[in-house]
Amino acid sequence: MSMFSPPQSLLEARYSKLLTHISIVQLGRSNFEKEVNRRIQLGWAAFGKLRNIFSSDIPQCLKTKVYNQCVLPVLTYGTETWPLTIGLISKLKVAQRAMERAIVGVSLGYRIGNKKIRRQTKVTDIAHRISKLKWQWAGHIARRADGRWGRKVLEWRPRRTSTNKVDRRPYKGRRKTLDAGRLQQVSVEI
Repeated sequence: MSMFSPPQSLLEARYSKLLTHISIVQLGRSNFEKEVNRRIQLGWAAFGKLRNIFSSDIPQCLKTKVYNQCVLPVLTYGTETWPLTIGLISKLKVAQRAMERAIVGVSLGYRIGNKKIRRQTKVTDIAHRISKLKWQWAGHIARRADGRWGRKVLEWRPRRTSTNKVDRRPYKGRRKTLDAGRLQQVSVEI
């Protein structure tokens, strides 16, 4: 410890509250599931803070607006840059449906279908919201003209040389991620 740096405990005490609000899971290749679980946990925390609104007798349209404005952004924060799989999307959809059931005051024991609850709540579907965010992000990247690498990566074409030909055969392996178009297609099917 140098003479000019404050003790670690003083830094922790001063910035611990700030760090808990801005910390995110460091994302690598395979730990998006951790971030999705974290987003679901934070979504439930936001939902819990507003539970008195959701359990009150105010009209359903106002509850829907509160959910769409306060809880859904917490669940979808940062999803525009994630390579989402069908499993991760279904995790987010399950959490959203559970929140919708809590808004309506219906448990799983009542055996009421998700479509009927969705018709009643009129909440924005999380898969549609993520798809919209991904398309907005792609448009944002495409419109940038400041020479950053994001646009260069989008427009990159491999060079063809006589010794190094690019293989153009279609990939026969298992699709691991969903693009925005496929995401919208999957959300309609589910």
